[in-house]
Amino acid sequence: MNPKIAENAGWIQPGGPEVPLSGIYRGGVQIAVCFLLLNSTFEFTKFDINEYIAKENEVVVIGSYQARIKATERLTAQTLSPSLQSMAERSSDTRHATTLLQ
Repeated sequence: MNPKIAENAGWIQPGGPEVPLSGIYRGGVQIAVCFLLLNSTFEFTKFDINEYIAKENEVVVIGSYQARIKATERLTAQTLSPSLQSMAERSSDTRHATTLLQ
């Protein structure tokens, strides 16, 4: 258990089965494991959080990141957005992520 992550917390990492880190992580232990996997896969060169939006028990983060994929040395960047449509598009269209990770 990670004392800084609530046990009822959840984290959605977008992508389909072809993206190794995609999935839904629940609770402190699973979320901590997700971030350990992210850290072992990517070297983040920039991570900016511009805004947190909180409503009741949900929080959305707006920001962006740039990273180098350790296995391929390729660079990637993405804007983190609260748009449900863009989240759905990212979750269903994983061709770009799959290409970068190979």
